[in-house]
Amino acid sequence: MNPSALVRLVLCCSFVSASAHAATVTELFGFPCTNAGYTCPDGADPDSLILASDGNFYGTTFDSRETSYGRATGLGGTVFKLTPSGQFTLLYTFQSNAQGHYPNGEAPGSLVEGPDGFLYGVASTGGQFSGLAVSQPGNVFKISKNGTGFQIVHTFCSLANCADGAFPAGVTLANDGNFYGTTDGGGSFQGQDCQSFGCGTVFRLALNGTFTVLHTLNGTTEGSLLGRLIQASDGNLYGPSSCQCGAGAPIFGAIVRMTLGAQFSVIYTFPFPQIPVTALTEGSNGLLYGASIEDVSGSKPGGIFQISKTGQFLQIHPFTLACTHSGGVAKVVQASDGNLWTTNPCDGGWGSVYSITVNGALLQTIYFNGTEGTSPDVLLQGSNGDLYGETYDGGKDSTGKTAFGVVFSINAGLPAPK
Repeated sequence: MNPSALVRLVLCCSFVSASAHAATVTELFGFPCTNAGYTCPDGADPDSLILASDGNFYGTTFDSRETSYGRATGLGGTVFKLTPSGQFTLLYTFQSNAQGHYPNGEAPGSLVEGPDGFLYGVASTGGQFSGLAVSQPGNVFKISKNGTGFQIVHTFCSLANCADGAFPAGVTLANDGNFYGTTDGGGSFQGQDCQSFGCGTVFRLALNGTFTVLHTLNGTTEGSLLGRLIQASDGNLYGPSSCQCGAGAPIFGAIVRMTLGAQFSVIYTFPFPQIPVTALTEGSNGLLYGASIEDVSGSKPGGIFQISKTGQFLQIHPFTLACTHSGGVAKVVQASDGNLWTTNPCDGGWGSVYSITVNGALLQTIYFNGTEGTSPDVLLQGSNGDLYGETYDGGKDSTGKTAFGVVFSINAGLPAPK
C-alpha cells in the first residue's frame, strides 16, 4: 500500500492529565475482499503479528472466507510481511485441494522468529483428513522472510492415537534454543470432555526437527485447552488453561507452570466460570499479567489480573465484553512507559486500545470508530515506540472499500524501548 494512502485519524481519547499526548491512529494496511466479502486474496481476519530482526512486521490471517461459499477450493489463511510504512507482501497461502482439504495446514498463527532467521508458526488445523484419531490435526511450519522454503517441521498425530497432540495453540522460543508449545487436542482421551479430541499436550521442538512430548494433560485436575506459553525470568514456562475437562474436575480455568525439565504444575485455579483468555506477559516487577472473562452468555465481565510465579492472584482492572461481533482481548503489553496496554474489542461499539498502571488505574483509552478497523485484538510495541496491532474486522482497503481487518499503528507519544 502506498504510504500516501494511509488513513490517519486523530481520535478523541480520555487522559488522566491535560498534558498527555494526543494519540494518532494510522491504518497501515486493510485486507481487501470482493464477492460480498468472501474472496480475500491476501487473507482476512488477521490474528498474529511480530516485529522481526530485520525491522519488518510479519503476521498471519486466520482465513480468506472462501470456504464460506462451500467451494471445493479456498484459502486457509496466509503469512504476510508488512514494512513500518505499510508496504504489504503476501508470502504464503495455505491452499486447499480439490476435495476442500488443506494438506499443508489451515488457520495459521503464533509466529516467532527462530535463531536461524526463519519464521516458525502453527497451523491450528488441516493436514491428514482421515485415518487418524483426530482429523486434520495441524502442524508446526517454518518459512523464510521472503516467502520461500516453506516446510512442515512437525505434523501432529504422527504418533499412535495422536499421543503427540493435535490442534496446536502456539510455540515459544526458549533460551535453550528450543521451541516449546501446546496443543488443544490429542494426548489423553480419558477426561469427560476429552473423549472426542483429547485433552492436549506440552511439547518441545528442536531446531533440527526433533519432537518430544513433555506432558500430557490428564483431563481432570489440569484442564485442557492450554494457551501459548511464555518463558519468564526464572526460566520456567507459564501459560493459561481454559477448559473444564473431566468428570467432577474442580478446574475451569488455570495458570500453569512447566519447567524446561518437564515438571508441570497448576499454580492457580480460577473460580467458576472465569477463564483466562490471553497469553501471559511478565512485567518488569516480575509479576505475570493476563486477562480473564466469565464464560457466560450475554455481557462477559472480566478483568486484567496479575499473578506471582507462586500463584498469588489479584484482579487489578475490570472490563466487560458487551458485544456480539468477533475478536478477542489482546495479550497485555508492558510498554516503554512502564504501563500496561491492551485492547477491548467491544468498548465504544468498535473496540479500543487502553493503558493502565501496573496497579490497574486507567490512564487513557483510544476508541476505534469502524473506519480504521473493528475489534482490535493484537498489540505490540515497535522499535520506534509506537504501538502496532491488528483488528479482527473492518477498516478500508487501498481503494476505499470495506476491508476485513487491518494492521494499524498508534502514536501515543511513547519513547522507543531501550
